[in-house]
Amino acid sequence: MDHTHDGIPLDFADIHVAHGMGDGDRLDLGDGLSLQFFNTPGHSRCSLSVYLPERRILFPGDAVPFPERGRNELTVTANHDYPDYLSSLEKLRPLSIKMVAYEHCGMLNGNDAKQIVSRGLAASLKQRERIRTRFRELGDAKRLVDETVAKYQTVDLFRLLSVDVLRPIIRRMVLSAIDER
Repeated sequence: MDHTHDGIPLDFADIHVAHGMGDGDRLDLGDGLSLQFFNTPGHSRCSLSVYLPERRILFPGDAVPFPERGRNELTVTANHDYPDYLSSLEKLRPLSIKMVAYEHCGMLNGNDAKQIVSRGLAASLKQRERIRTRFRELGDAKRLVDETVAKYQTVDLFRLLSVDVLRPIIRRMVLSAIDER
């Protein structure tokens, strides 16, 4: 295939990795600052969260549900594996957090940041139970996926995704929530 589009080159150059980091690794930044790394799968297989303990700042990637703009709800993104997502939240829960800097959705501070992992875990468990209950009512995973896709399309962040992209993501989440992977 052509490696350009409208005169723009589409070639990809490898990214140089200076230090591979994984679960439990720590990186000294100097001046009394360090980063702690946590494997936090669930949103994807390779999710990694980073914590700056000296400042109590968490960079959760997509491992922690994010607040929906204009609503008092959290959006759960257990896209890849629901049980892993819940385990990842449990792993992050003991951290003392003063600020959360999300990958896509802004930041939280104060009590909102301090409580977000526990609130996110509660919201994730509640959503999993809603999915399981609705599946028992419908008896049809496809209809449940369609309903869930419609709900996620009301969230600002997901309006960027076409239904063709969103549907398989939501399908995987729903099936892992009802444990029919």
